[in-house]
Amino acid sequence: MRYNIILLIISFCFGLIILEFGLRYFTVFPINPLGFTSNINIMKSDKIPIRINPKLKGIDSNGFRNPKALKSADIVAVGDSHTYGNNVTSEYSWPSQLGVMANKTIYNLGIGSYSVFHYYYLMDEAIKLNPKRIIIGLFLVNDMKYTCQLLIDVYDLKSWARENDIDIELCRKYDNNKTVQLDFNRTALGSFVDYMIWQPIELKLDYFKYKFAKKENKGNDVIIIDDEKQPTMFGSVVNISKNLDLKRPEARTVFEITKKLFIEMKKKADKNNINFSVLIIPSKERAYHDYLLNKAYKLPDGFYQLVENERNAVREFSMFFNETGIRYADAQPYVANALYGPDKVFKSSDDGHALVSRSHRPACCLTIYRAFGSGTKKAGIRPAF
Repeated sequence: MRYNIILLIISFCFGLIILEFGLRYFTVFPINPLGFTSNINIMKSDKIPIRINPKLKGIDSNGFRNPKALKSADIVAVGDSHTYGNNVTSEYSWPSQLGVMANKTIYNLGIGSYSVFHYYYLMDEAIKLNPKRIIIGLFLVNDMKYTCQLLIDVYDLKSWARENDIDIELCRKYDNNKTVQLDFNRTALGSFVDYMIWQPIELKLDYFKYKFAKKENKGNDVIIIDDEKQPTMFGSVVNISKNLDLKRPEARTVFEITKKLFIEMKKKADKNNINFSVLIIPSKERAYHDYLLNKAYKLPDGFYQLVENERNAVREFSMFFNETGIRYADAQPYVANALYGPDKVFKSSDDGHALVSRSHRPACCLTIYRAFGSGTKKAGIRPAF
């Protein structure tokens, strides 16, 4: 009996090995949930960011999420997973919807986990498309964190930090809440199961995940919003709040790094006679804040602190953009307003990416169109459309 069990285990392991090699040889796997060929935070030596595998559906030959690669475009959008369009199909990402609204060709250079350093290095690629406008989708919650991580991990950027008198040690203190996790997506079998099986059914399981978390949540830091129209939950807000607290020297350093990069990006755009704009994408917490207050929900102090820190960061970035002549818009009012509509705006889980709504276009799209597409002039910057 014991011999049979051992033989069964060996046979099972051997079968997994054969399957792993078969998937690697005959398919594009392993890929992670968005199709990246390796860790997105690792840049190539030529400083060009890692792209998505072009063999995947919906990915163009350049490795970005577009119907096809373009030689020119009216508008280029650069950003992270919010610009890429997590939780929505390609045609419902805010760049695609903006193209429909403005009747312009638009090219999406957004990929999950990109940082402001990625945006800076992608400016050259965006400029090659000879657009009228380049729009950066700035999601402060992640962009500042990933910018700091890159400064620590990438050798070329350490040289950049020395040249710009940046103290890398402060970056090491900025987000020291790292955990070690096993990444099964590094295996072909693991990524196959995740990409082909788990992801297609994850949205359908979303409500059940929410109900399970609601049932099992006993004093931990998960915030459950048991709302009839917009049920959702928020994960740990403590570290997010800390990373947005510009009173901390570490966060202030990242803020200064980000400003330097935006100044350089604007210089590149101005040199090529291209309008340069920034879309500020709110966290789910900031989007929900007023809605929850109006409904008299009682929330932990950490939630309010996160929103306050983010608002302060947005305020400081807004002043900086005004001083440097960078046109910007905050999508928060449009996302917050959508919560009062008939459709669900966010998943019931703690995922912070917006869903498709039948009743309105993506809030980011509306924000840009009304802020930048009005035909008015502001700070000497020409309207894009």
